[in-house]
Amino acid sequence: VEWHVGGSLQAITLPFRLVRLLTLTFLFLAPLAARAQSPPIEWGRLSSIETSLNDWPDDRDARAVILGDVGEAEIELRRGGGVRYVMERHRRVKVLDEGGYSLGEVQLRFRDGDRIRSVRGQTFVPDGDGDYRRVELDGDDVFDEEVGPDLHEVRFSMPALQPGAIFEYSYLYETESITLLPDWVFQDEEPTVVSELRLTIPDMLEYVTLSQGGRFALMETRPINGFDYDSNQLRWEARDVPALRDEPYTTTEADYVERIGFQLRRVRRPDGLIDDVLHDWETLASELRDNDYFGRRIRRNGRVRDLAEAAEGTAAEKAQSLYDLVRTEFVWDGRGGGIFAERDLDEVVETRRGTAAELAHLLLALYAEAGVPAHPVVLSSRSNGRAVREYPIVSQFNKMLVWPQVPGAGLTLLDPTSPHRPYGQVGVEALNGDAWVLDYERPRWVQFSAPGGTGTTTLVQGEVAEDGALTGQLQLRLTGYDAFDARERLAEAESGPPAAADAAVAETADADDGVEVDVTEVRNVDAVAEPLEVDATVTASAAEVIGDEMYLTPFVAMQLDENPFERETRAFPVDFAYPFTRTYVADLSLPEGWEAVDLPGPLTLTIPSRMVRYQRFVVEEGGRLKVRAVLTVARSQVSADEYPALRDLYDEIVAAESEAFVVARAAEPPAEATELETADEAVEAGGAADASGDDAGATGGTAGDAEAGDAESGR
Repeated sequence: VEWHVGGSLQAITLPFRLVRLLTLTFLFLAPLAARAQSPPIEWGRLSSIETSLNDWPDDRDARAVILGDVGEAEIELRRGGGVRYVMERHRRVKVLDEGGYSLGEVQLRFRDGDRIRSVRGQTFVPDGDGDYRRVELDGDDVFDEEVGPDLHEVRFSMPALQPGAIFEYSYLYETESITLLPDWVFQDEEPTVVSELRLTIPDMLEYVTLSQGGRFALMETRPINGFDYDSNQLRWEARDVPALRDEPYTTTEADYVERIGFQLRRVRRPDGLIDDVLHDWETLASELRDNDYFGRRIRRNGRVRDLAEAAEGTAAEKAQSLYDLVRTEFVWDGRGGGIFAERDLDEVVETRRGTAAELAHLLLALYAEAGVPAHPVVLSSRSNGRAVREYPIVSQFNKMLVWPQVPGAGLTLLDPTSPHRPYGQVGVEALNGDAWVLDYERPRWVQFSAPGGTGTTTLVQGEVAEDGALTGQLQLRLTGYDAFDARERLAEAESGPPAAADAAVAETADADDGVEVDVTEVRNVDAVAEPLEVDATVTASAAEVIGDEMYLTPFVAMQLDENPFERETRAFPVDFAYPFTRTYVADLSLPEGWEAVDLPGPLTLTIPSRMVRYQRFVVEEGGRLKVRAVLTVARSQVSADEYPALRDLYDEIVAAESEAFVVARAAEPPAEATELETADEAVEAGGAADASGDDAGATGGTAGDAEAGDAESGR
């Protein structure tokens, strides 16, 4: 369980202004005290349905069931002054098997200034006779620790867990930040019987609702009449919510989970005046332009000007050279920094390091000094979830890029956080579809995707010995994001032992276990705009030999040996992040006197949209076995409707690349007849030869039919 509280610097400063406003406005107002109908679960009281539940019929993979998850939240205007958001959460879980124990490992994260208190918990353990004994959570087993800058964590483990046990816990969460309330998530990694949120909001505060999903509904709105002001209590509920489990090739579960959030829009004061908190996009752009940590960071600076003077040529040439300057001479400190630059650019230039946001601001300042127009571009990263276009909420943005306005270049986004990232390539985390351009005269949303050209070509040339051992050469040619990843691995390997580079290349080539790779040459490591090329020697056990037959598997690298898509169904798209091509070529000489037997015909696999395609060709020429396999993903996303076809395609790829080809020792030619051979024996031998010829003809016809069948299958 992780609460998202606070956010960027802008999102943090707004609540304090509101706290001062609300303190003055509501200083003498009475606190609220209202409760709706009874919640669906009550502390310590188990129902017969809960105790008798042993599985979840609609989900045979369920390891536990969330019996109830209830939050009762209220925005309090206190008589003594101030305002706060308080929520009491109560959660109950039934453990079905040992895999469900993980839900009893609770981690609650919160920011400085917020609080989590009044933690309690208990486990009901079945005694085997239809009854339960209760084991309470010891207060000494609840830990509160600082886990990062401005970040704390309360964690505890529920006691006495076992299959069939039921545990529950509750706590209070408090914060004075009421601009962006924590999301309530109705869905979990295991199925949920009922999830409910109750929220009481004073009439003076108007919130916009940010919801996602369709399995929950507003069940009740109850007006509450107070002594000095009115409020409303709202109740949302979801029942029988299916599990949402981690799946490969997903941006973030936050993009698909059933959830609801709230952003403060305006405050209505008793004197009739209205204070707007949430403006329009144009107003937000103006505020960011005048913000000391954003727009005003890009101001005249002598040190920045001295660096910019080195750039010469056209606008395109200056844009390229200044980008290269930042990516190669400044070190990213590993922190994102959101979209605000914490430090002045003087300090960034002096230390030659900075957060991602500081390096982006530095690049913008360099462009301004060099006379290259450029816009900041902000977005929500893949792990942060999709951005909300409907409302100008600055806290949703956690990544900043730079767009130089080079004539004829189109939309080119820059991310100067790595020396290995070429001009025009952004980090994978930024590939989330939408971004907001802070053209202060005309702020606007744009859609963008990864630049094309990502791919890896693997070539293996070698000899297969009679014992099945393969020795030869391995060549790699990588482009786009594949080249970037490989350069990052090689750079990390440079600080390690000599064998680290071999291991980095073996990882890049996705070499099988037991395959030895020794690097002989790497080209274009620093020329990041060029393909990365690697030469290496390779030694592997490529075949199993049984008598006069050898079962040869030519995929010693880049083999897809298991399907990443295990589940039969999927509710959301498959997101590969970017299109790519994987090409594997093997050219292997067979041992002298050996030949391939009954090789398969061409294989072509695809899905209905043809956005994913796999082809494999196998031939033998002059004692050499040649294999070529190409996987092409032409679009970064595959819809959930096509998921079954994609899953089946990957099953067939696994089978195709795991298939062993039969190589057999060629039959020895018959010995010449001796002079002692009688005429009768010669006649008998001739008859046998005729019969053998007839059999060969029949066999040849069958083989022809089989070949025709293979060709038809290939089509």
